[in-house]
Amino acid sequence: MDQCKVKILWVDDDIDRLKLQPYLDAFEDKDFEIIKVANPDDVDKAIESNRDIQCIILDISMPTGESIGVKESKGGMRTGLLVLGKLVSNDSIRLIKKVVFTIVSNAEVKEYCNSRGIPCLLKQDYVASSFVAKIIEEIRKP
Repeated sequence: MDQCKVKILWVDDDIDRLKLQPYLDAFEDKDFEIIKVANPDDVDKAIESNRDIQCIILDISMPTGESIGVKESKGGMRTGLLVLGKLVSNDSIRLIKKVVFTIVSNAEVKEYCNSRGIPCLLKQDYVASSFVAKIIEEIRKP
């Protein structure tokens, strides 16, 4: 995997903040290309522009943007879950691996991810190197 460029779409409102920089650096060290999206409204555009994405990493708690209502997202606490629902129901990207990477640890998120075979990883459980290793493991799964 280190020899070829793997493209990942990472959707997280904190993607350009310092707290995620060690993760981005670790991916860069492994020659990954990260497409960074901070606003859930930009996810579809990013996918259309990058048809060779192999994995989508998604946060759960994010601002709503314009396409998701504040009420339905429970003030942003379910925004990523609503985005994930759209991604899962999109047949044209069903083969792209999806991974939730969040601080949100509640039954609804866990149940949704588990029922669809989507890893739900808690940010507090991973340092950059172990997170990159987990993503590589997910991408390699058939």
